[in-house]
Amino acid sequence: KMSADIGAEGRYLSVIKAALVALQRGAPPLVCVEFARRTIYPSERPTFEEMDTATKEGKKAA
Repeated sequence: KMSADIGAEGRYLSVIKAALVALQRGAPPLVCVEFARRTIYPSERPTFEEMDTATKEGKKAA
């Protein structure tokens, strides 16, 4: 169980890393989100449409 938790945390951090690296290289925020989305395992990855809806809802809330 402990090694599974460590692996899950590593995957979580790699998603954050992908977004931050893209942002540091000057990518627009929505492109950064797409880079991060693509690092998620395909079986767990939200579709592009789901991410698009979530980002639009986030903009409305802000």
